[in-house]
Amino acid sequence: MDKIRILEDALTNYLEVVERDGLNYLRKHSESYQQCKERAAKILENDKINLFFTEADELHLNKEETELLREYLNVEGRMDSLGLLYAYLRGYTDHEAIQQLFNEIGHIFKE
Repeated sequence: MDKIRILEDALTNYLEVVERDGLNYLRKHSESYQQCKERAAKILENDKINLFFTEADELHLNKEETELLREYLNVEGRMDSLGLLYAYLRGYTDHEAIQQLFNEIGHIFKE
């Protein structure tokens, strides 16, 4: 197996763990994440917004529904940003393990 494939597999596995750990951490400890999650669930109680994300081929939204959809997308974006922040900070704590991976397969960017 080539070095790039080894790196891709290792990093993909690592990022899946980081994402899972991050979501678990945010669900338990982040008030901001919990508020976003609650607000997103509340917005999805609107039938048309829920249909938009599930089974509708075409929808016509009124002004209020359009604003709700925008708010939902903003809330989801905030939740994604919090997940990325967790992953970024986790990278600092896992630096040595990641460096060891690069050392084991060699420095792929010098070839």
